Amino acid sequence: MPYALTVARLANNPDFNELVVSLGKFGFGEKKWSATQKIAPSIAWPKLVQYLRDEVKPLV
Repeated sequence: MPYALTVARLANNPDFNELVVSLGKFGFGEKKWSATQKIAPSIAWPKLVQYLRDEVKPLV
């Protein structure tokens, strides 16, 4: 999910905000993210979104 959101930002996808919501859903028992991460998705996702919005400029 993080890769898809990063690519959407770099490509200046007009649906970026909708992707933030739809890709960032963390239901109990859902396996949307890899089990090998060191930080919980509920903590990492908002940080990634903020970073992409503030620091990453679209390529096109």
